[in-house]
Amino acid sequence: AAGPAALAGTAWAAAASRSAKAPVQLDMDALESLFRVVEAQAVVGGGGSTPAKPARVELVEHRRAHNICIELAGIRLPFPAIKAALGSWDAGALSLEQLAALGRAVPEDAERRAVAAYLKGEHPRYKGLSDPALLGTVERYFVEVMDIPRLAPRISAVAFARAFDATADRASRELATLQNAAAALTGTPTFVDLLAAVLDLGNALNAGTHRGGAAGFRLDTLLKLADVKGADRKTSLLHFVLGQVLAAEGKREKEGGGGDGDAAADAPPAPAPRSVRTLSSDLAVVKAGAGVQVSAVKAMLADARTGLARVDAELAAAVTAAADSDAAGDVGPAAAAHRAFAGATGSFAESARARVAALDAEAGAAHAALAVAAAFFGEDFDEADPTRVLRVVRDFLGLFDRAAGEIAKAAAADATAAAAADKRVELERRVRDAGTPKAAAATPRP
Repeated sequence: AAGPAALAGTAWAAAASRSAKAPVQLDMDALESLFRVVEAQAVVGGGGSTPAKPARVELVEHRRAHNICIELAGIRLPFPAIKAALGSWDAGALSLEQLAALGRAVPEDAERRAVAAYLKGEHPRYKGLSDPALLGTVERYFVEVMDIPRLAPRISAVAFARAFDATADRASRELATLQNAAAALTGTPTFVDLLAAVLDLGNALNAGTHRGGAAGFRLDTLLKLADVKGADRKTSLLHFVLGQVLAAEGKREKEGGGGDGDAAADAPPAPAPRSVRTLSSDLAVVKAGAGVQVSAVKAMLADARTGLARVDAELAAAVTAAADSDAAGDVGPAAAAHRAFAGATGSFAESARARVAALDAEAGAAHAALAVAAAFFGEDFDEADPTRVLRVVRDFLGLFDRAAGEIAKAAAADATAAAAADKRVELERRVRDAGTPKAAAATPRP
């Protein structure tokens, strides 16, 4: 059998030999006629006097046209309605989502020129054709909007204006949370009471060493209290100090009695004594503040300033163009669009400038409050990480809540056991009483 090398080219050699002996009779006239027809159909606007009209004229690159079609389909408005809304810059005509989609469907300069050339019958691929009905979907949309001046930057400016209030409100809430969290840290006496107890505990444990007699400690020390266990492998230093504070509070409540018996009947009730039991709820805002991403808030403020600058630039351009149009007596659609944009954004820009200035002031107040809170506990304030103290306290509160729950559970179990023991003693007493013979009534002997 022949190997692969011997077989190479055998088929072509056989075909050549067969063709030489009995060549196939090809109809060359039919071949020429067929391919001349195909060529004529393939060339639009060629040298023939009656070129075939294309079914659709597409001037935009296929993938880009496909993406823009998807955007336009999601808007669900006829193109003239979109043109009217963009030309008048009616704030209520288009939603923020629709504006975002339209911002991604703005014709580029080259696409504008291609559409304009086609409408004049001068496009090199479609010489002599100018029928708008032949245009594809995207091209027909471009015909509607391409004469609106400064379309892309103005869509961006209007979209910014529509989203501004929601963004500003969110930034303001975040900044208020930070400021309130810092104020809670410095204004919660129960937290200071607990820190004092922890300081006393540390000084007692370190008595006689160079660490004894400390005037304070770093806040992250609180996170280590739950790690140090007693001989029972269950009770931590946090359990111990919290139990001691709760016991001291209970003693003070008992010694306080029922209040002043001589107080007037219509006097307001005395405020409840403060208790470490409410610490977690007292510092709930600290937990919220620890979750605020300061970098995200800064980014929102920076975006607000940048967006407002773009609006101001577009507003200035519109005012100038409108004035020039008025001076020239121009009443065309472009001039009307300039005036409409200036009217739609002028009042917004003024109020937004005041709001951005207020947000900058709120940011400064929150920053100062966080710095004060850090200094209150003797902590270094890190400009790059201004919420570190909040996060430390939040993490400690998680440990505190767990320890408080375990102490409450143990106390409830002890109370249940004590109640059961009391009940058992009472039952035993009743049994003894029932088994003791009663003194017989005295009767005379016969």
